[in-house]
Amino acid sequence: MSAAARPGLRSHAPAALGWLGMGLVVAAFAAANLSWIDRGFLYYVATALGSLFLCASNIARSNYPSLALNALWTLIAIVSLAGIFEA
Repeated sequence: MSAAARPGLRSHAPAALGWLGMGLVVAAFAAANLSWIDRGFLYYVATALGSLFLCASNIARSNYPSLALNALWTLIAIVSLAGIFEA
């Protein structure tokens, strides 16, 4: 197989971002629900970053319904994070 025909790292990057994002969102959600962390700074940062990574993966895969959900999830996390600093 020629080098041009072999899938490279670039072709796996959207999936890797998706898995990383999913891991961050689920870890933050589980940790908060198991009372390992508060729904504070760490929770919102992990949720925002995870959702943002999922957005990037969704764009690369043209998965627009999931992109819309994750974009809203990112926005909610960022607004919540901003509220922490105002309090």
